[in-house]
Amino acid sequence: MQKLVILKRGGLIFGTEHSTGKIWYSYNEGNKWYHENTEISHFVEIIPIESLNNIAIAAIGYNAENVYSLVIFNFSHVISSLCVKTDRECEGNDFEIWYVPRYWGNCFQGREVSYLKKRASIMCEDNRNDVLRTVKQCPCSFEDFLCKPNYIFKNNFCVLDPLSNYTEANKTCQDEGIPLSHFNGFGEIDSNKCSLSQINGNEYSSYSQFCISKGNSKV
Repeated sequence: MQKLVILKRGGLIFGTEHSTGKIWYSYNEGNKWYHENTEISHFVEIIPIESLNNIAIAAIGYNAENVYSLVIFNFSHVISSLCVKTDRECEGNDFEIWYVPRYWGNCFQGREVSYLKKRASIMCEDNRNDVLRTVKQCPCSFEDFLCKPNYIFKNNFCVLDPLSNYTEANKTCQDEGIPLSHFNGFGEIDSNKCSLSQINGNEYSSYSQFCISKGNSKV
């Protein structure tokens, strides 16, 4: 699609096809699509017009003769042979819990964030003025730690940026353990966000941030 807009938190997705004049729309977050042909061959702009009880798309474009047009696609009351969209307002059972996706599961920096989202299979109007989030505490992991300067995130680790002039120092462990130097690129996070103990972030220290005892290194 050339242009795409999303209204009603995914309750309507509207898009235009490049150089064909065809429009595409979906009422269930893109799980099922419908299309119509128009006399516009090139869409210049599509503008959503959304209010409490009205959903419309204003489209500006031109045809093969370079004649410009302004077209209003009104989705407030859609009844056709393909789809019936009611004006019923969404109720409690019409929503499901949606978690903010993260690289690993749903937890990020000690917090699991979720929202109530309308079920894609339900045909109703989501007229909520505000969508409140729910935040719960959860365990932290290494992915929660951002990379320090001169490091980039690659294959789940913070590795030295090959374009950087920084040189990693050879560091040792305070308890004569084995340094885990491949973890040294991880930086600190706010101690209020995670239950993990804060890491010694002094990059000028001669000690490695992560170590393992020699006894634990044996197989």
